[in-house]
Amino acid sequence: MNTLALRNLNVQVGQHVLEIGFGGGDLIERLLKAGQSQVTAIDMSHTAVATAQSRFKQAIAANRLMTHQASAEAMPFVDSMFDAIVTVNTLYFWPDVSAVLSECQRCLKPGGNLVITYNSKDFLEAQQATQFGFQAYEVSEVETFIKAAGFEKIETSSGESPSNGTFFCTRGSTAISSAPTAG
Repeated sequence: MNTLALRNLNVQVGQHVLEIGFGGGDLIERLLKAGQSQVTAIDMSHTAVATAQSRFKQAIAANRLMTHQASAEAMPFVDSMFDAIVTVNTLYFWPDVSAVLSECQRCLKPGGNLVITYNSKDFLEAQQATQFGFQAYEVSEVETFIKAAGFEKIETSSGESPSNGTFFCTRGSTAISSAPTAG
C-alpha cells in the first residue's frame, strides 16, 4: 500500500510532505530514504509519536523530520504549509471525513497533492473489521468526499496484496491560484 501511495504522491526534490497517521513509521522511512523532501508526520497515538522520535532521531536532529501528536481534524499547522499530504489506512477512523479533508485543503499549497490509500469495502467487511470500528467506503464515496472538499483532478488507482486484498489510492490536487491580471 505504501508503494502505491508513494507512486501517486509523486514527491519532487525539496517538497514538504505531511503524513497523517504514521503508525509504525514505514512510510516515513521510505520518504526519508528517497531523500527528496522534508517530512512532517502526525499521529493521535502518543506511543506512535514516541516510537518515531526514537526510531528517527537522526532525521529529526537533521531537521528532515518533525513529528506531532495531533488530530487530523485540527492540524497544528499554518495555511499552505505542505506540497503534499499522504495517509495510508487511516480513513476508516476519521469521525468527520469532511473536517479532515477541509484541514488538508487548508494546509496544502496551491497545486498540492492529497493521497489517501485504503482497503476496499469488500475486504474490510470480509475481515469483519467493520465490527471493530472501521468505517468502510466505496471508491465513489471517497472521490465524492474529496471533490466536495474542493480538490480537483481526482484519480483512483488500485493494487492488490496477499495481506491487504484489493486496495485503492485516491489522489486529488488543490486548485492552482491564478495570478491577478492588470486591469
